[in-house]
Amino acid sequence: MSREHVKRLTIAVIIGFSLTMLLGFLPNRSIYGEIPEIGIAWEPMLGAGHWGYVLPWLTKVVYPGSATEIVWRNLAMDVVIWTLVSYAFILLIEIHHERMNI
Repeated sequence: MSREHVKRLTIAVIIGFSLTMLLGFLPNRSIYGEIPEIGIAWEPMLGAGHWGYVLPWLTKVVYPGSATEIVWRNLAMDVVIWTLVSYAFILLIEIHHERMNI
C-alpha cells in the first residue's frame, strides 16, 4: 500500500467518523431499528426518538431524564458508509485536480 493511499484512507476515516458524529444531532424520522432488522417508518413513531443518518445509531425514549442508547452496529456501519463516501469524494477531487493541471 502506497503512502498516498494510506494518507487518503486516513483522511477519509477521519471525515467519515466526524460526519457520523455530526449527523447524530439530526433526528431520523424515517428509519428505525438495528441491523439487520431495519425498518422504514411511514408515520412518525411515538415514544422513541432516533438520531443519525444513514442509519439511526442513537435512540432515546422521549421523556425527561431517560437514558440514551447507542446502537453500536448502526454506528459502525454509519462510519463505514461515510468513510466510503468521503474516500470516493477525495478520489474525485484528486482526479479533477490532475485533469486541470494537464
